[in-house]
Amino acid sequence: MHPQCSPLVPLGTLTDITEAPVRINVKKAIVAATEDDTELVLRRWRNTTRLFKNKPAVEAKRIETTSTTGEFLEVQPYVSGKCGRAVFITGDVQV
Repeated sequence: MHPQCSPLVPLGTLTDITEAPVRINVKKAIVAATEDDTELVLRRWRNTTRLFKNKPAVEAKRIETTSTTGEFLEVQPYVSGKCGRAVFITGDVQV
């Protein structure tokens, strides 16, 4: 285990926090987050992904669990990576 790494923080997350050119408030939000601050999405398509619980993640989960069509295109705008990129650019974790 990395000497700076808590047993609950994966090494990849530690690298993101210490080396990535990300706004400090985003880094603090990631470090402070618990499992309850995440949302499991894409289960319907057997590609479960854990996302930080922000507006896009909550909306993706809502669509996934309430959609009657089961079309991936309904959640794609929320899980394509554009929202995550916007978080890193703007520093707003709710983008």
